[in-house]
Amino acid sequence: MKNRFQLILVIIFAVSSSLVAQKGMQGQKIPGRTYTKRPPAAVAELPWEGSYYGVTRCANCDGIDMSLTLKKGNKYIFSTKAANTDEPAYIQKGRFVWDGDIVFLKKALLEMPYMFKVEEFQVKAIFDIYGELKGADWEGYTLIMPHIIRLE
Repeated sequence: MKNRFQLILVIIFAVSSSLVAQKGMQGQKIPGRTYTKRPPAAVAELPWEGSYYGVTRCANCDGIDMSLTLKKGNKYIFSTKAANTDEPAYIQKGRFVWDGDIVFLKKALLEMPYMFKVEEFQVKAIFDIYGELKGADWEGYTLIMPHIIRLE
């Protein structure tokens, strides 16, 4: 009986530690930046609501299939999956706030991008690297609205 009680305590501790660690791994707002519930006028004119898709670069795999849906009421659905695998997609849902033309996905995990620069018919993953926002000009981190055909 005593061994069962100790085993139960160990399991409870392990599960609670895991939950605390996951919560601590969420994206945090960057100090000194201004967050709002509405996009700036220039972005508000764009058709930013909708779904974006792309395969982004990955250091140790064929890429990451990403899908981001931005909805009214500042809600999002963000799906990620290793490309060319049978692994199920990891889906996150939550709310976002605006930082100029960048959406900040609240409660998104740090392992994935949690900020996206909104442009016409596309979003670009943005990364906080030592307090600087980078990625808007990087290749391989753009998600597009799939129903838009680009001719170049």
